Amino acid sequence: MAEINPIILHTRKGTPLRVLRPSEYEAIRNAIDNETTRLILDLSLYTGMRYIELCRVAKNPSYIREQSHTIYLSNEVQLKEQRKSPDRFVHLSREGWAAVSRFFMKVKDPVSELYTRRGFTKLLKTSAKSAGVSEEGLSAKTFRKTYESWLVQALVIQGRQPSALSLISKSFGHTESTAIGFYVNLDFTAADIEKIMVYTSGWLEPGA
Repeated sequence: MAEINPIILHTRKGTPLRVLRPSEYEAIRNAIDNETTRLILDLSLYTGMRYIELCRVAKNPSYIREQSHTIYLSNEVQLKEQRKSPDRFVHLSREGWAAVSRFFMKVKDPVSELYTRRGFTKLLKTSAKSAGVSEEGLSAKTFRKTYESWLVQALVIQGRQPSALSLISKSFGHTESTAIGFYVNLDFTAADIEKIMVYTSGWLEPGA
């Protein structure tokens, strides 16, 4: 694909975190031949869950709420060593619900098919290299950072719905100040935004 400047976030520790443009996500996905691996990429992107949360939901699909098109994450599911997190619901767009449904319908043994966190990062970098996409800042966190930034762009900035920031933050399990600090002012092009609007369609509509 044509060379394009990568979007890089930096943590307080200076660690680079990558946000993908839609064209970069598509190029990486298309560089992967294995259908199950593609489904894992879709699941990671559209749910925006931490990778450990994704693995735990794969072990227990009962967390998925079909009627509301959400995923319920209790404190135990999302527990991190540093702190306790309140229970939360992960909201899904139309494509997000389709991605979840495809994964559990087509993957017979989800747990055995998932990569380790390190293995998933390695896969992402290898696929990016094959696709001609910069590997800078890529990790298992990339899809989570990417989709949250897309939602902020689609709903808060383009959609002019500042109140959506609260629900986005709760769905991803952190504060509004974190979302504002990282995702409000990013270098998306007009072509990026056009695709972002499609990828996030229906996210605010229950059971969309």
